Amino acid sequence: MVKYRITPLALLSLGIFYTVILVKILSRLFGILN
Repeated sequence: MVKYRITPLALLSLGIFYTVILVKILSRLFGILN
């Protein structure tokens, strides 16, 4: 089996990816509230 090494670049891209998703969800929630 090939071990998958988590590189700082991969962590950074994942962080940005999840941040974008959270922003979209929050903006949708605020759109419903307002």
